[in-house]
Amino acid sequence: MASVYGFRCLTHTLRVSRVSSKAMGRAYLAISQTATQQQVRSISTSNHKYCKKGLPSLTLFTKEDCSLCDDAKDILRKYDGRFVLDEVYIDKPENKKAFALYRYDIPVFHFNGQYLMKHRVDEELLEGRLQEEEKKA
Repeated sequence: MASVYGFRCLTHTLRVSRVSSKAMGRAYLAISQTATQQQVRSISTSNHKYCKKGLPSLTLFTKEDCSLCDDAKDILRKYDGRFVLDEVYIDKPENKKAFALYRYDIPVFHFNGQYLMKHRVDEELLEGRLQEEEKKA
């Protein structure tokens, strides 16, 4: 099951977590194990529609005991209140497809359901995407 944190819209996080665990499983089933990252356009579900309008979703593909993932989460705290963070633990049995895709690349980040970056947080890239979303809102 995915863990969900709603930085700015805490009242909606339970609904997001219920939806994401089921929807994410369906999304993974649609992905072939041989798919490459370039072929994967959207394996994470866009959770932002369940929260306040304009609050984007950042999905973090992670696993237990991942120091790069811990570093990434520390950096993401700077952006508190600007997105909903959805953590998907690829080492869980229900996330086998994500494990097949990302086992050597975590952390991997999807922004509103689209691949954004991997290994480390590119703060310039993330800030740019957040600003684009904030302009739309």
